[in-house]
Amino acid sequence: GDRKLRTYGLAALQNLSTDAAEEMWSDEQGVRAAILEGAVLTDPADRKVRATALYILQNLSRGSRSRVAMWQDEAGVRRALMDAATAEDPADRELREAALVSLWNLCGEAQIAEEAWADAAGVRGA
Repeated sequence: GDRKLRTYGLAALQNLSTDAAEEMWSDEQGVRAAILEGAVLTDPADRKVRATALYILQNLSRGSRSRVAMWQDEAGVRRALMDAATAEDPADRELREAALVSLWNLCGEAQIAEEAWADAAGVRGA
């Protein structure tokens, strides 16, 4: 059904995200919106979809050009990463790992690292 199609679509985007990260991030209403929609799903049945979306964010966070913009997207990227990084269900381990790697990648930018370190209740607490 819908979950299967969403998973396949995001899996295709995940494969592209290693080579076309900048282009994908730039497509705010299309690709970026689809990724963020998947990254914030909370139904346990959507865990695979969410993990795939988080892996895409992980790939996108490797590109230094997009890092600051990704970090500044508090209601989208940052919220999705923080929600996953602080998930407490043991079944969400994969989600936490993907989110923490993404946050680590984003903190490769000095400006982001300083803000993250100052955020004791948020990123630093994760």
